[in-house]
Amino acid sequence: MTKIKNPKNNLEIVEIDSQGGFAFNKGKDDIKITVYDSEMIENIIADFFKQKFQKLVYLVSLFNSSDDDDTDDSLVRDKCEELKQLLIIKYQKFLNKKDLAKYINMIEMLESEIKITRHKGR
Repeated sequence: MTKIKNPKNNLEIVEIDSQGGFAFNKGKDDIKITVYDSEMIENIIADFFKQKFQKLVYLVSLFNSSDDDDTDDSLVRDKCEELKQLLIIKYQKFLNKKDLAKYINMIEMLESEIKITRHKGR
């Protein structure tokens, strides 16, 4: 990552080590942002998780409200697994164990709701 210092219009380019930071793209222009503050990183991941989890809840509610007995739950289960793997593989190093366990538990509760609905025969 490159940082530009501007002491009184005398620009100086300084290279800094980007290891340890959390990089992500923001906005429709895909501006790359790297955050180093651990509390900010946790908040960003929490917001990301909340958005993804709400989409999963919506998918589960669609699945549960379907009158078609042949509706396949594999799409919903795959999306749940995808989010769990993303948390473990990409975000685990930025989260404390308590938050990671909480997020995974929330996903597993959704998965169990799918299984209960499937066994009840809707």
